[in-house]
Amino acid sequence: MNIHETIFSLRRERGYTQERLADMLGVSIAAVSKWETCNAYPDITLLPKLAEIFDCSVVYLLGYNTQIKKTAADIVAEANTYYHAGNAEKALELLAHASKRYPANTHLMFELARHKLLATRGKGKNERELLESEAFTLFSAVAENDPVVARKSWAMNYLANLYCLRGDYEHAKTCCSQIGSNIPGLFPQLTQAAIIAQSDVSAKDNLKLLLDRTIYEFSQLFSWYATVLYRTQDSDAVISKCTWAIKILSEAATDSRFGAELSACYELLAWAYASQNAFDDAWCALETARDHAVAFDHYAANHDIPAYLVSAEFDVDLTQASAKDDMVGAITSAERAVYAPLRETARWSDLLLSLA
Repeated sequence: MNIHETIFSLRRERGYTQERLADMLGVSIAAVSKWETCNAYPDITLLPKLAEIFDCSVVYLLGYNTQIKKTAADIVAEANTYYHAGNAEKALELLAHASKRYPANTHLMFELARHKLLATRGKGKNERELLESEAFTLFSAVAENDPVVARKSWAMNYLANLYCLRGDYEHAKTCCSQIGSNIPGLFPQLTQAAIIAQSDVSAKDNLKLLLDRTIYEFSQLFSWYATVLYRTQDSDAVISKCTWAIKILSEAATDSRFGAELSACYELLAWAYASQNAFDDAWCALETARDHAVAFDHYAANHDIPAYLVSAEFDVDLTQASAKDDMVGAITSAERAVYAPLRETARWSDLLLSLA
């Protein structure tokens, strides 16, 4: 392909209109149209910007060696594969080499900075501080130059954390103030709350609320993960993850606000034990699940449920929620066939009666 066909193909591949591409480059729509119809060529000074927008090299734009094209996304994916395979140094080496080849590519710049922070784990003080300093420089460049708003915001978030490590909370606050709502989720909110708490002790209540919300959202994520493990019928994995979640949730609150989640964890733990014919352990888990379900229903009836327990987009009457009903539904379902030996005992009838 020549440069005219390449621009047209990459623009369509990314879903950009001619108007959108023109805005990103600061040129007229007519200019983009002329490029794609072979009536004009882009100014040479625009080639690096075009390559950045399309996550490719200038060489690829010009039509050379197209058969060995490798985009920034390809390089990042390869680096992440190395990292998850336990070869963090290879991931860092790949990204560093690619960033030298494409120095204006902020996608590669951001990922190189992120992997430098990942590489600080287990390093000595001097090496760790050097990596943090290098990451700081890269994130600063991304925050200043990246045309992708979300990535720019994530760079600001990392900068805020790095400023905190330096004890510079004023600059950290400034970074947080520029993030806005461009990053979904809790991470930036927690960063900002932690920064404010360094200089304002009255912020501790907000930090506690965010901490509770984080733990709650963790419990929701765990419930999905445990369901996946349950579907694989891997009882050992279920026991491991349930035990882990129970420890965190139990330490998170002295009251019963997480009782429903604990009840679900213990019931799934009981299923895993019953699957292994460890029926004494299964009974212990079931009765503990019952205790948490009863405690949560009592708690819910006498307290206002925190707002973070349900997303605002859902119209849910939380006063009607019952951990006891949820547990009865789980243990009496056909999916819990492993409870068959337990269901034949008077102890089972007592369990159901206590959940009525």
